Amino acid sequence: MVQPASPAPASGTGLVRSGWTVTDTVPVGADWVSGYYLAQLVLTSGPDAGTARWVPFIVRPPAGSNSAVLVQVPVNTWLAYNGWGGKSLYDNKSTNGQRGNHVSFERPYWSGQYHLLDHEYQLVRYLEREGFDATYATDVDLHRNPGQVTSHRLLMLAGHGEYWTRRMRDTTELARDSGVNIASMGANTAYWQVRYDDGEHTMVGYKSASADPATDPGDKTVTFRDLGRPECELLGVQYDNSWSVDAVARNYGVVSASASHPWFQGTGYSAGASTTGETVGYEWDLITPGCSHPPLTSLFHWDDGPGGFPPADAVSYTAPSGARVFSSGSMQFAW
Repeated sequence: MVQPASPAPASGTGLVRSGWTVTDTVPVGADWVSGYYLAQLVLTSGPDAGTARWVPFIVRPPAGSNSAVLVQVPVNTWLAYNGWGGKSLYDNKSTNGQRGNHVSFERPYWSGQYHLLDHEYQLVRYLEREGFDATYATDVDLHRNPGQVTSHRLLMLAGHGEYWTRRMRDTTELARDSGVNIASMGANTAYWQVRYDDGEHTMVGYKSASADPATDPGDKTVTFRDLGRPECELLGVQYDNSWSVDAVARNYGVVSASASHPWFQGTGYSAGASTTGETVGYEWDLITPGCSHPPLTSLFHWDDGPGGFPPADAVSYTAPSGARVFSSGSMQFAW
């Protein structure tokens, strides 16, 4: 079936929905393992026969799951960067250099912009290869069912989780405060607040308090730190416009004062040792002076020296509940 071309973005919001007709469905059986999946759609006729595109999707855990690890999949960020139909939440990924403020999940992903293979695949491959008891749920799943988090020992934040709803932030803080451990395996996490519309089929992000018509100031789609909730209060570190896409290999060094930390035992790392494989990038976080959080243990550090980029830090802390929080401080840490 030939599907219609993309409609024009809606005036005022930039909203684009594909409006495509459903041609096929795939039932997900009870025997499907929770995890990441890629459907490959192949054209079998016409002038483009043989070409294909991937469609990523997540099979969530069954109700009542209590796996040791619940991995949060950052589909909000996939959506924010997706410019299919002409609009994303970014000027440079939108027609006429003007971003939208409403973006729909009811669109294909363009040019692999869903970050999956850049910042998540490596983590998933490790977890599955090593046999961890892990299940997977998306940002939307956690927003819809926040109570599920406390059934797991560890909430692991995968990849580039830049866009969170207010409820996601509340849920994560409440989970930590009830003893659930947190591991943030990326960077630039929980940076922008967004909200959902149309039954969670649409994500709203104005990136401006004055432009956002929300009547509750706490619902404004601005940065969490603009709302008085800096990310470092949850994660111990936060983003500071620290990013680079170049040929420079930046790698963490083990912080000498923490070389005896139990987490380093048996790893082969010693004081002054460095990671390999461009571990720091392409965005990274740092310890922010004056941020309110429990005492931090700095595990890894990278510094560009005077006049260079901001430093990068991987840290941990123990919350009053006893929950341990780890932040890798880098989107490429999973490499």
